Amino acid sequence: MKILQIIAWMTSLIGLILKLALLPASHLFLALGIALLFIHSVVYLIKFGKENLSTAFLNLAFSFWTLYLFFRIYYLYCGPLIFGLNLLFIIPTCLTITSFVFHFQFSAKFKTPQILLIIYFIFSIWLSNIHSDKVFYFFNLNTVTRNENRNENYWDWDKYSWFLYISNKQDEAILANFKAQQIIEEKIKKTNDRELLRELKYIKKHNQLILNKNWIDFQ
Repeated sequence: MKILQIIAWMTSLIGLILKLALLPASHLFLALGIALLFIHSVVYLIKFGKENLSTAFLNLAFSFWTLYLFFRIYYLYCGPLIFGLNLLFIIPTCLTITSFVFHFQFSAKFKTPQILLIIYFIFSIWLSNIHSDKVFYFFNLNTVTRNENRNENYWDWDKYSWFLYISNKQDEAILANFKAQQIIEEKIKKTNDRELLRELKYIKKHNQLILNKNWIDFQ
């Protein structure tokens, strides 16, 4: 069981590192790591649940928080809102609380897994309150890990303008869109690629939608 858990966390960590480094297959490693975490959690619940409900729910909480992290950084649908909170946020929150209820019921001392779950819980709450534009900028356009290629990825700047727009930052959204236009115009000068002309037209359309304040979704 421990080996499976270690493999699951290592796979998830590799996926996160690949995502931060903007390398391909990051989502595959993260998805595989999460799947292994769930397998470990379910197997543990079946085999040891009656003996240690606290750890069983703790494992499930870790699995769901990691799934929430995955959905958050890849901007996937996190379920319907209930009392202003996404369903995918509510589930691990309930599992976390349940784990600690069982933990205190048996008057057990806090150990490393419980401390890590508290840190994970606090981090997830913090992440849920960060605007999408800041999350996208960190993973795709920050000056630390993206310094070499951030001035070449016009699609990232265009999408960044979308996240700024939905965060009610119209002026910044326009600047990000102009950045995307500048990058693609430079590429056109160097390559004379007609496909880039169509993409430039597409990005300029987004600019007009920002100015008109009627950008409904990113397409």
